Amino acid sequence: MNKELKAGDLIPNVQITPYGDYKNITTSGREVIQHCDREAFDKIVSNFSKELIVDVDHQSELTDNTEAAGWLMEVKVDDEKGLVGDIKVSELGAKLLNGLNYRFGSPAFILDENDRPIQLTSFALTNRPALTDIDPVYNQAPKNPEVVIPDATQDSTLNSEKDTEDMNPELVKILGLPDDATPEMVMDSVSKMVNSLAEIKKGEEEKKLNDEADAFVKDLPDDLKETVKNSYKKNPEVATEVVNAVKEKLALAQEAVLNKKEAEKPTITSAWEVYNSLPQSQKLDYAIKHKDELK
Repeated sequence: MNKELKAGDLIPNVQITPYGDYKNITTSGREVIQHCDREAFDKIVSNFSKELIVDVDHQSELTDNTEAAGWLMEVKVDDEKGLVGDIKVSELGAKLLNGLNYRFGSPAFILDENDRPIQLTSFALTNRPALTDIDPVYNQAPKNPEVVIPDATQDSTLNSEKDTEDMNPELVKILGLPDDATPEMVMDSVSKMVNSLAEIKKGEEEKKLNDEADAFVKDLPDDLKETVKNSYKKNPEVATEVVNAVKEKLALAQEAVLNKKEAEKPTITSAWEVYNSLPQSQKLDYAIKHKDELK
């Protein structure tokens, strides 16, 4: 047993990741084999620019809880142990490690296109490490068997795992999966459901906008409807402002002609003269470009 830890103590050369290939599942549900070799560790060291949070069971990755059990102050490559680092423990970390509540560590990585870790995003205290041959963070204890399950957060690999027995049977039933469904099957089904709901929502929003556009152009001349409708769907606010301005000017002009036969022809600005001289198919584009002059 090591000495009693207190807040601020430094644990040197904690094994972050040993050498080897480790099977896991990314948080997006993709099966990977992490290639933890010298090339990967050198890249991680080069990308490590500041202290990194040490949390509990990856809570900072999975939830809004960012309470630190400690801080990873430095990482380096050891020829025998692989990637190692110095951890400064917080009051929480000292308590958990002294009390034997947590013994092992679990890194969270970002992988490159060849599934080789290139950046460390966090390190967690855990009792169920996916890297089964990793050394304890502080207290010596037996190692747990490898268990793999996907998590649903960022696209980094979280090596704190649960086995199939921890899966919610009600969720499996709701998804219509067999009782012996694997975590991979559950994640795949959930992903498909989320994607399907997103498509449904997108379709509903598009239909709502299309209906609004149809209502907006219903009183316009037929040869303008399609152009105005497309403009409305791209930017409802601008299209509404321009069309309302045009309608108002046209209404005023019609009123002057109908109710003041003896009056002189209203003076029209040069912009309106150009607008009235254009064919219907070109009027909307001109009105959008010169909306301030047509007010």
